[in-house]
Amino acid sequence: MQTQPPPTIHYEQQLAMRDNEHIKLLTIFHYVMSGLYTLGACLSSLYVLMAFFFMRIPMTPPPGSGRTGPTPQDLKMLEMMSWMWGIMGGIGGLISISMAIASFMSGKYLSSRTRPTFIFIVACIQCIAFPMGTALGIFTILVLQRPSVRNSFGQPPQPAAY
Repeated sequence: MQTQPPPTIHYEQQLAMRDNEHIKLLTIFHYVMSGLYTLGACLSSLYVLMAFFFMRIPMTPPPGSGRTGPTPQDLKMLEMMSWMWGIMGGIGGLISISMAIASFMSGKYLSSRTRPTFIFIVACIQCIAFPMGTALGIFTILVLQRPSVRNSFGQPPQPAAY
């Protein structure tokens, strides 16, 4: 019995297979990053919750304890710190939820091969989230810049700059 040689795969087919695999992996990683951003939003909500409870701490000593209450400066400082924690937690939560939605949409657009500009912008913003966001952002930018990937998104390939 004579064995058949394996079928020959042309270079363009190899590039297409490689690009499909990289885009599939990037899609999965964008979904994972979206989940991590959502977890970060949940953790920032703890700051808001903590600020709420700090504002509700009773500041009068129990009767008969012999202790004196806090000074007005102490009360003012506690109120200011509570507001700062609440504002920082709120802003952090909003940023995390926004990035979770953007990362999820970026993964969705990657899988459907649409809106490369949106994906590129989200990848650039994700570079701020060191270390995982930076790695994901850089790899997304590198994959999006390939001429074969640009063609798959329906964009004309850009001439190589030397």
